[in-house]
This record gives sequence, C-alpha cells and structure tokens, in this order.
Amino acid sequence: MPGYSTEEMGFAGMTELLRLKKRPTAVFARNDFTAIGALNAIKQAGLRIPEDIAVAGYDDIPLASHITPALTTVRQPTREQGRLAAEFLLQRIEDRERPRQEKIFDCELIIRQSTTPIR
Repeated sequence: MPGYSTEEMGFAGMTELLRLKKRPTAVFARNDFTAIGALNAIKQAGLRIPEDIAVAGYDDIPLASHITPALTTVRQPTREQGRLAAEFLLQRIEDRERPRQEKIFDCELIIRQSTTPIR
C-alpha cells in the first residue's frame, strides 16, 4: 500500500459515503488524487458535481485544472517547503544539538468548477 492516498482510495471512500442514508453535500479530500477518485465515484453514481456533491482536494496537481469538472483545491508552496526542509536538514547534520525548527506556510484556495457557493 502506498504511503499516500490514491485515486482508488478516494473512489472507495466516496462509494462508502454515497451509501449513507444522509449522504454529504460536500467532501474535502486529503489530496487531489483522492478527490479525483471521489469525483469518479460521484459521476458513476449518476450524481452531479457540484450541484449534488461539491468536492475539493489539496495540492493543486497539474491535472486538477484539466479534469471535468475542474477541481477546487488548496495550493501549497511545495518547492519552498522542499528547499527549506533540505536547509533545515543540512543545518541539523552540521550541528546535531541545533533545536528543531518549524515553519508555517501560507496556502491558497484555488476555486474551480467542482464547488459552488452555499445556497
């Protein structure tokens, strides 16, 4: 099993949610691959996105803007995260007594067609 959530996991999870007596009107997936799986399960069930169920993901992978409907997602600064993680690691290698460092990054909500304003 991969260390990240996949499209297949999103499809399976959404299929379970669609079986609920009171199904959700919106889903926020842990990443865009999972959200794409959820979109496919919703479409297969004959439901409309976002009219019946809105979907949002996380990561803003390149595919997110090219699927139908285009996926609302949260963009995070992955290059800056990677650069800073490498910098922190090199600093710890040079000085093992150096205290751990933390950094909070700003994210950006990218609104596309898989969500709609609350009615």
